[in-house]
Amino acid sequence: LIGQTYVDKSVIWTILGKQTRLTVYLTACETSSVTVTWQHRSDEDWVDVGTDSYRNFVSELNNKGVMSATLVRDKTQESDITEYRAAIRVAGFEVTTDTIKLRAISANVSEIDAVFEKETVSFLATVDCPERPSSAVLVQEDSGREMKVDGSDISSSPPFKITYRMNEVYSCDHGPYHFR
Repeated sequence: LIGQTYVDKSVIWTILGKQTRLTVYLTACETSSVTVTWQHRSDEDWVDVGTDSYRNFVSELNNKGVMSATLVRDKTQESDITEYRAAIRVAGFEVTTDTIKLRAISANVSEIDAVFEKETVSFLATVDCPERPSSAVLVQEDSGREMKVDGSDISSSPPFKITYRMNEVYSCDHGPYHFR
């Protein structure tokens, strides 16, 4: 079974600006003949991943003859959101792994006019992510005051909608807000 490869997760979710790790596994009888070249999809072609903004690690062989190859991107950018695979050369022959699709969690906050002494105002954010957010907080930027969003105000299926309604807005509550 030398040269067999597998991918633990075919879709990896990440946050732009944060570190991302992609890992593939392969079987081998020794590590000296193993080379790994990570590739990403660019339009319809596969292009080798450069070493200037990525790091590539290959593990030691474990007692079951399995090793891993990990690609690390310290600060994920929008241009990194694509498909990846590893081209692995073992003992003179080359195999490519199944693809790993990198997806970014995205959030869109509805635009709100200036908030100043209104009776009610609603804040809405739409979040595209694999799992329902367990919590959300609305933050008044000037004061740093935080308002926890009730779990029932987060929709149950993706894309997730988060709403927060303020019943009365006084002058001390005016200014910009954001969700976190």
